[in-house]
Order: sequence, then structure tokens, then C-alpha cells
Amino acid sequence: LLPNDGSVFIDDPSGCRVFAPGWYTGVPQMEPGGAPGPDVYFQSGLYWFDGVGPITVGKQTVWFGNPGTTTPALANPTCEAARLADPNVGGVGAVAYMGGTSRWDIDTQGSAEFFPRQIVQYAMSVQELEAGSGYTPSTVTAATTSDAIVRVANGSGTNAVIRGMVFAPNATFRFENAAGPSSFQQLLGGAVVARMGIQASASATNFKIATASAPTLTKIELTATSNDPQGQTVVRAVVDYRPDEADLTKRVAVNSLRVVD
Repeated sequence: LLPNDGSVFIDDPSGCRVFAPGWYTGVPQMEPGGAPGPDVYFQSGLYWFDGVGPITVGKQTVWFGNPGTTTPALANPTCEAARLADPNVGGVGAVAYMGGTSRWDIDTQGSAEFFPRQIVQYAMSVQELEAGSGYTPSTVTAATTSDAIVRVANGSGTNAVIRGMVFAPNATFRFENAAGPSSFQQLLGGAVVARMGIQASASATNFKIATASAPTLTKIELTATSNDPQGQTVVRAVVDYRPDEADLTKRVAVNSLRVVD
């Protein structure tokens, strides 16, 4: 991965701020101050955040990775053109690898939706880097109670939907207080964390914590052999199966189909 100091981005004609995968040595410049910042799109791929501190999502909507065939829970029309232009190198979705002081801070009235990337058999969204990994390990641990690898602020209008796994066995994940039926605060891909803080009001009807019951993408090889007495024919197909896809017409996609014998 090539170094990226965090200030490298493109503001497209629609007003979406677009970041590319890579090694970030500075916090992405999303401008999440008191005033609304630009809506943001992180292209599909792998992101290494190397000691950048809090990555704050303010009064803006952030899509982290391409939704692919998934229907987003959070609308981001400003970044729809950026999504369509995404080269999706290696597949859709994105993973945030967190090193040093790096952590996600979904602040009041901020909205972020993380779309997972398939890493071997796991659908991942956020992963802390550990000692022995060959990278700068995360220093955001459960002992630092004021911080969390992912923090979602309280109040109505704060949205965070994390569709892939959060793997941070030494750190804390915090939903501070989900409130109101209009707020989406959801952890859908499971979590491996040292500590989890959860608060939700009775009105938080879109508050969910779940774990994937099956991989979101399974690649299957199918082989069919004929019994024709004139000669054997073998046909092989490689297909993608998406068991959690609501649209039945998109659950199966054929990668290849050929006669092999």
C-alpha cells in the first residue's frame, strides 16, 4: 500500500468527497466540524489507518466501501455517482485496519454505513492491528475507557450501520445511547471485542445487534457428468451464492460455465 497523508481526496462534480484505499498516516480530511461537512465515499478496498487518531464523522453521511447488491440503510445520493464509478479492485466493500491511535468516532448527527469485504471466509468491516502482525499495533485498548475502537454518539439523528465484523479483541465498542425511531444504530456482522458498551432507549426501533449466520458470499463449484452411452461429457460451473440477499434474482451469480471433458 502506498502512503497517503490523509489530505489526498477528490471532490467530484456531485459534491461527494472521495477517498481511495491505501496506507493513511494522517486522518482523512472529511471536515467534520460544527457545520455540516461534505458527504463522503471511501472506495472499495483495504485501508490501513496508521496512528491517525479519531476519524470523526460529523454532520455528514459516509459510505465506507461499495454496497454492491446490498440496499443501503442510509441514503447518500450525493455519492451515488462515486459509487457507480468505483473500480472495485478485488471486489466490493472495504476493511478499515486500525493501527496505533486510530479509531472511529461517529459524532452527534453523523451518519456512517460500513459495507463488508470478504476476507477468506469472513465478511469484515473493522479490524485492530495486533502485536506480531508486522504493522504498528493498535494502542486503543479496553484499558483506555475514554476511547473505543468504534464509538457511536448518543441522540436522535446519529446513525451507524456496520454490516461486517468488528474484530478488536483488545478494545471497546460503544453505542452510547441509540434514540428515536429515525436513528439507525446497527452492528450486523458480529464483534470480537474486549468490552462493549450499549445503551438504547425504548424508542430506538432501528437499534440492532446481530451476527452473520453464514458467510455473505460463498463460491461454489458444481460439476455435472452426463450418462450418454455415446461418450461422457463433464460440465463445470463456478457460481457465487449470497444467502442473505433479499432479492432472490441476485442470490446466485454464475462466474464461469464450461465443458471440461
